[in-house]
Amino acid sequence: MRTLHALLAAGLLSSLGLATSTSAAIFYQDNFNTYADNSNMNLQGGWGATNTVAQSAVAVGGNAARIGNGPTAPSGGQMTRGAPLFSLTRAQQTVEFDFRLEETISDFVGTPNLDLQDGFLFRGNAANKQFSFVYKANTNGLGAISQDGFEFRMNGSAVSNRLVEGNILSDTWYHIRMELDFTANTLDGIITRGGTVFFNPGPLSTFQPNGNVNNLTIDADGSPDKTIFLDNFVVFIPEPASLALLAPLGIAMLRRHRR
Repeated sequence: MRTLHALLAAGLLSSLGLATSTSAAIFYQDNFNTYADNSNMNLQGGWGATNTVAQSAVAVGGNAARIGNGPTAPSGGQMTRGAPLFSLTRAQQTVEFDFRLEETISDFVGTPNLDLQDGFLFRGNAANKQFSFVYKANTNGLGAISQDGFEFRMNGSAVSNRLVEGNILSDTWYHIRMELDFTANTLDGIITRGGTVFFNPGPLSTFQPNGNVNNLTIDADGSPDKTIFLDNFVVFIPEPASLALLAPLGIAMLRRHRR
């Protein structure tokens, strides 16, 4: 049914001279492939960066952004991005990216009282629309792992965090997807690993208050030294506005077709 409806909608759009390609829905994207290998990412492509470089070593094809202060990236690591990041006029938007840890808490077993946190802090398309994706891990006083997982954060309080415990692998790509509704104030996140769903906690609600708008800060700084990688970053509108406008006409044609 969805296929027939899509074909009818595509035909309508084509007859009206409107674009139907998926790329029309993409608002912002960067796969880091246009930057020279091992080049400093600071001020390239609109990014601000401290010790972040484009690197081909771990990417499936092309480059990824290497961020951090691990053995391959000493002296701290942060990456920032301002507007345009989110559409200021569309409520429903989706963020997707690939994420990889060079070190996890498993590499530091035996070291007591560690607190690892690698964060993606987003400010949405209006004030007070802050949300985060975080790798969060700890060791206890004996150096054993006490926490190891991913979190989608909304209002910043511990009760709103959704965490999957354990089995976070280093040198492994995870795909992060966050479906956002800036009007309904919801975030529905899902993480896959190797094409299999790894973490699907369900929707969160209520963004964190913050006056900043339309930016991203990625932070891998801190102690102990560690490095993360980012690739295939994209923000897109789930449905082109033209399809939404033509949906009633498409449904009418479908009903007429079924008679």
